[in-house]
Amino acid sequence: MKTTKRRTSTITTYYYYYYYYYYYYYYYYYYYYYYHYHDHYFHYYYYYYYYYYYYYNYYYYYCHYHYNYYHYYYYYYYNNNNYYYYYF
Repeated sequence: MKTTKRRTSTITTYYYYYYYYYYYYYYYYYYYYYYHYHDHYFHYYYYYYYYYYYYYNYYYYYCHYHYNYYHYYYYYYYNNNNYYYYYF
């Protein structure tokens, strides 16, 4: 598993990218995460639910998360190292 985390700005959100490699033709995963962040000026509460499934060499990811009472949606899929990202 490879996890990448980057902070985009002081007030905006974090992005979490998860890469899993399985030998199953179909796999479904559901994940709930609660994150608390504190720095010098801001006190953030961040959580999201996240799932993905794998089917015919495609990995589909969907993420819906809440950050300081704002809602964000994130979705992407990839195949053969080609990544397709959708934000909504």
